[in-house]
Amino acid sequence: MSRNLLIYASGWEESLGKAMLKIRIEDEENQKVLKDISHLIDAKDMMEAEYEAFIHSLFNAYILHAERVRFISNNKEFVAQINKRVKGIGSLRPMKEQSKKLIKGFKEVRIEFIEPLKEMAMAS
Repeated sequence: MSRNLLIYASGWEESLGKAMLKIRIEDEENQKVLKDISHLIDAKDMMEAEYEAFIHSLFNAYILHAERVRFISNNKEFVAQINKRVKGIGSLRPMKEQSKKLIKGFKEVRIEFIEPLKEMAMAS
């Protein structure tokens, strides 16, 4: 059975040295939620948290036997960095290399940026 997954993921700093990962994995065909993950991790900054969210997402996609993954992030810098075929920057290099290895385990992985939703002001 072919499974195409749609993954929304984000990682952000909660406090110094801590970050929150939020990952939502859906079956892309029927939009059924397969996993909804919130996880507090150790991370030195937002980019490290974004890489952790991506890596956790791909591990979960592998466990779910995905063939194709469409990964959506609200971090433009992360998407630009992961989509470029350049080496990771400094301390992120091992995470970038791990990401590249994980991507090879799928027929296709598309990584896309989506603008974060802005809160709408309530009319008085």
